[in-house]
Amino acid sequence: MRSDIISNAYYKDPNLDWLLWLTNDIVDPYYQWNLSEQDFSDYLIKKYGSVENSIRKIVFYRNNWYDDDKVLTPSYYENTLDMSLRKYYGPFYGKGTNVLYWKRKEEDWVQETNKIYKLTCNTDLLTVGDLIEVTNATAFVVGGGEITKITEDSIFIKNINGSFANGNVISETSSALADVVLTYDAITNDEGVFWSPVTYYDIENEKNAYNRSIRVMDSGNVPNAITAIRKTLKA
Repeated sequence: MRSDIISNAYYKDPNLDWLLWLTNDIVDPYYQWNLSEQDFSDYLIKKYGSVENSIRKIVFYRNNWYDDDKVLTPSYYENTLDMSLRKYYGPFYGKGTNVLYWKRKEEDWVQETNKIYKLTCNTDLLTVGDLIEVTNATAFVVGGGEITKITEDSIFIKNINGSFANGNVISETSSALADVVLTYDAITNDEGVFWSPVTYYDIENEKNAYNRSIRVMDSGNVPNAITAIRKTLKA
């Protein structure tokens, strides 16, 4: 809903919408105000070139504890769960020091990327920031990522999905991979289920959802607020 409509409904004056911006620390009343679905799409297109680009581009990875309500028995945690995965769980205690179960730690950990691969291939026509797809011998897409660095005979890609092997082909250039090397492994394959990619779309959508909630100055305080602001501006 537009700010002037809310202002008119609450303050009986559409021209006091600036008070809503002020009380909500809004500098840009268009893009910091909650956008309609169409305006949101137009904003993404203007900023990222297309809605699809904002969805495909990963910014970082986030520990997804908020999507996992599964609990582990003490027996499973102690006897079955791999040591490398125990850092994702914390104990829930009953009386005293008795552990009733283990559940995901509510930690907002982030990783800039999950993995980085060095792919030896023809680098012609490729640019840093490009998203690539890699196919196998039957032209089936087996993986992809974002180019983060280019050398004379290799590219480095981050934000990996899938996997790669010698002989796979980069779809965008039809260039075969002569060699595949994993150079950075921040999130191992076993740990992958504990992390979720966060795209530009996710970030913008979360901001827009947050902007649905606004603070409203009590109408009884408006006259004094206007007087104080006028004095400040004249000073």
